[in-house]
Amino acid sequence: MTNERPFPKWDMWTATWFCGALSAITVIGMLATYASAGGANPSMLLVFLCNLPLAFMFAAYPVRRAHERIKALESRLRVLEEAQAAK
Repeated sequence: MTNERPFPKWDMWTATWFCGALSAITVIGMLATYASAGGANPSMLLVFLCNLPLAFMFAAYPVRRAHERIKALESRLRVLEEAQAAK
């Protein structure tokens, strides 16, 4: 048995907070440049769009790990059921 927690809930929330922080930083930056320049700055939208893949990958990693763990547990269960049926 591994020392890994059954459901790494913290990892899911870390990804959520990361995406929220990235959005907040970008929105604050867009508002600050809008206020100081007197108009919209399209470069901040580019920063937001370029960081979206990073946010999605960061959020998808714990989900992928959970799916891998479920597959491993299902295969272990299948082997145990086959061994029990063979008795």
